[in-house]
Amino acid sequence: ALFVTRRRKVDGSYRMSVKMAQHIVAEAATRAGLTENVSPHWLRHAAITAWAKEESVPFAQRLAGHQNVATTSRYLGSTDAELKERYKKRFG
Repeated sequence: ALFVTRRRKVDGSYRMSVKMAQHIVAEAATRAGLTENVSPHWLRHAAITAWAKEESVPFAQRLAGHQNVATTSRYLGSTDAELKERYKKRFG
């Protein structure tokens, strides 16, 4: 489990509820002054994108636990601004 608590649940696990994880992440984003709608999945998306850009797509794929690179590639969309910047850098 990615999000855990100190209190053990009835089933013996220490897993945090999805709702609590979302609340904690949203509260931290608000305190940090982020205006985006931040969620645990948003953080995962940001991390996978950063790993792919800074390392490689196969590196990001393994860390994300994806068996198929097509799954990882869904996280890697470039914005129009990024595409324009890369084009300008390459072709002037």
